Amino acid sequence: MVLASLREALVLITRHPVLWLPGLLLALVGAADLNIEYYGGSFLAGKLWILEIIILPFFVAGLLAAVKNNDMTFRGFVTSGLNNYFRVLLPGIVILFAALITAVLLIIPLSLIGTPGSAMGLYAGILLGIAVPFIFLMYFYDAVAVFENEKVFESIRRSIELTMNHTGLVVKFFLVNILILLTGFFIIFMIWTMMFFDKLSPLTTMNATEIQAVTPDYFTSLLGADGIIITSLIFAAGALVVVTVLYTYKACFYKVLSETTPPVAAVLGEYDEKGRWYKY
Repeated sequence: MVLASLREALVLITRHPVLWLPGLLLALVGAADLNIEYYGGSFLAGKLWILEIIILPFFVAGLLAAVKNNDMTFRGFVTSGLNNYFRVLLPGIVILFAALITAVLLIIPLSLIGTPGSAMGLYAGILLGIAVPFIFLMYFYDAVAVFENEKVFESIRRSIELTMNHTGLVVKFFLVNILILLTGFFIIFMIWTMMFFDKLSPLTTMNATEIQAVTPDYFTSLLGADGIIITSLIFAAGALVVVTVLYTYKACFYKVLSETTPPVAAVLGEYDEKGRWYKY
């Protein structure tokens, strides 16, 4: 099931260009952000990601609906993206705020009682400990929203339900995702290193103390303006492929996963004055 879904995803993305749109968005935003940071400074850097967070649910909803309905037309993508935009956006906001509140509730007490100099490592461990279960349990919230037309909290609940009922399968699914990410990162890093080996050669002559003193400005000065442009293009190409594969794989896997545990239909009814239940 895990590998079969991956094979299906790879077949779909080779046949239907519309599935590349979410990856294209992230690739363009990432490449533009690198160039803005170099030419415009840190004040403007990162601002595009705010816009991307607002727009991305439209593209994610369009991709998920395309796989669900087997409608790979651009018109169907746009229509589904608009219809399911808030179904994907709102649960994501709820999950983000829940994670932030959890982190604050754990970090503030430690700050008040005082922590040793290694506090940053402790805080990083806390944030990682929060992020992992949140991602693991609620990763399918957007797929639930689109595939099953569920509302905000039901999307989150259903994602947790499926994950808990099929923990083994979901763990294998995440392992495949991690392998895809690591493979993509390795290929991008190797290509980037081969492209800039000569420019980065001064780093190879530095000792450990000198390397620790290297600043981002010095690093970018080694690359130069043309190096920043080439780096952004390499990053964009890698992000385009990896994001496209991961999102399409998620849609294909969820389509099969949800069929193994259909949602329980709520029984409508009411209690009378004697406490007896009557179903509508």
